[in-house]
Amino acid sequence: MGKQPEFHLKINECSDLQETFTIAKSKKCTSLVTKITNDEIKSSPLNDNSSECFVRSPLILTASQWVDVLPIVTFSSCLSSQNDFIKEECEQNILQQITFIHYLKSGTGVKIYIEPADCDAATIAKVLMKILSNKAYKDIMFVIEINIFDSRNTANMYRSDLTDEQRDTEFDSWKFWNELHMKTNYSNQIEVALVINSNLPSDDTLIYRWLAETVDMLVIPHNSFITNKSNYPIMTKRHQDVIRKFLSYTTNSITIEPKSILDNRIDFYIDYIIHQSGFVNFNEHSNYRDSLRYPLQPLYDNLDNMTYEVFEKDPAKYILYQRAIEAALIDMVSENDKSAKTIILMIVGCGRGPLIRAALNASENTKRKIKILAVEKNPGAIVVLKCMIRDLWSNKDITLISKDMRNMELEEKVDIIVSELMGSFGDNELSPECLDGVQHLLKPTGISIPQNSKSYLQPIMNKRIYGIIQKKSDNHNTSRSEYSEPTEINWLSYMSNIFHIDEVKELFTFVHPNKDVPIDNSRNGTLLFKSEVNCVLHGFAGYFTSQLYKDIEISIHPLTHTKGMGSWYSMFFPISKIIQLNPNDEIEIEFWRKIDTKKVWYEWRVNKPIFSNVHNANGDIHPIWL
Repeated sequence: MGKQPEFHLKINECSDLQETFTIAKSKKCTSLVTKITNDEIKSSPLNDNSSECFVRSPLILTASQWVDVLPIVTFSSCLSSQNDFIKEECEQNILQQITFIHYLKSGTGVKIYIEPADCDAATIAKVLMKILSNKAYKDIMFVIEINIFDSRNTANMYRSDLTDEQRDTEFDSWKFWNELHMKTNYSNQIEVALVINSNLPSDDTLIYRWLAETVDMLVIPHNSFITNKSNYPIMTKRHQDVIRKFLSYTTNSITIEPKSILDNRIDFYIDYIIHQSGFVNFNEHSNYRDSLRYPLQPLYDNLDNMTYEVFEKDPAKYILYQRAIEAALIDMVSENDKSAKTIILMIVGCGRGPLIRAALNASENTKRKIKILAVEKNPGAIVVLKCMIRDLWSNKDITLISKDMRNMELEEKVDIIVSELMGSFGDNELSPECLDGVQHLLKPTGISIPQNSKSYLQPIMNKRIYGIIQKKSDNHNTSRSEYSEPTEINWLSYMSNIFHIDEVKELFTFVHPNKDVPIDNSRNGTLLFKSEVNCVLHGFAGYFTSQLYKDIEISIHPLTHTKGMGSWYSMFFPISKIIQLNPNDEIEIEFWRKIDTKKVWYEWRVNKPIFSNVHNANGDIHPIWL
């Protein structure tokens, strides 16, 4: 079930601010989005005599009411005037408005709604930078109104002087926003108020690229609704899909723009969007979307009790492990031998015992006998396992071995090795090194569950995550002054605000047991991708799939993601300097997995369309300790 959206009401012209505010609140809207300039002087920015009353009296509303007003500031075309005097006066008028709004709302979170009007992106960025560079205004947030369908496209439909090809060529409003944001150094104080027009871009890619942007709110004008047979406002199927997608992945904030405050359909607009939000699904991971986490290193660090508990709340994973063990037991022990033959099953990295439970269930379901060797190095988890064996499994054949799996010898070799050592990139928690270290304990006919793991990469655009990395970079003092360290770490993230620039491609494969002589788990690979549209490369998403046994797999690959499985978030490999991409640009990434006596690490470099630095060179920034 979806969360109910937060609504705002946008009224461009209101003669009675107090009454309009009261009506907006009666519609259960969080805020009123409106202009606060004085109508009498807004067209006369050069009139010095009225400069002191260029806005409505702040006493019209109480200070607490002003908290719920989102002021509109319009950047008019006079900012681009050839007359320097007019241009300067126009700029001063805007700065004066912003300064006053900051006074009016300071201490309560200052958000300002910017209407670009006919002003170009570079000019808007120049004015905003004057505000952003002033530390006194570090609490200001700007939301820039951008139409998802550029208004020039509508005009072109009716122009007789254009060819059919020219008429079908759409202007891309995202390019306007991207230029503006780029010229403000991708400031995290600037986000988008995305207008869902009555017309939508013909290419869905141009719509869903916005999912990777910092969209603060959706603005839905009255003319984006159509009327059904019962005279109620509804939306086209395509508009419904777009609204639901954005509610799912970007923002829960909706601004309704009626014809006027007297529009008697406002309640219906709001009710309809609430109805659409009911089709949006949220899960327990939604609160963590587009945040960054440092990957676990369970081989080097002992996990805590809470971490184990979180992992164990993923039934989908352990059901599949149980099925894999069941299939292996049936293959290894025939019906005729099931009463006489016992399979020795070694579980490495038992944690608090979920795989033991899966193995016992598999044994019971298949009527095959097993002896379990439970291997765990974490002292805290060992205490839990001892209690489990004493209280729940005292009648089961379970031997607890408190050792690092890589330093083990057994009197008798085992039939099956079971592990859940994969990380979000498959091998990033050192499953190859761990499983290679115990495979000498496996019988020649023995098997490993999992049988392999594969890693994948995909170029992505995700401005929200990259903004978090930028903040970390700004707060981080590094001796390597050219590059910021947070961009050289492979992060974990439940990515929501994401645009997939191209399809996912396979990178590395690790097979268990490993028959190579000598065994070498270092890797090097190069992948080539292509951009279809104008966009920005922020880095690469990493995924994995794993064949547990035969046709039983677990996956976080976007196209084959195991239903209901939430143990692993995607990996994110950022790049130190973002790359602007044009349609048909090739993207080539070179990727290494390197090993020395103490650590494993990844290095990555973009080779096309431009060369980047080698990220995490020598594992100096992000080592994975052996």
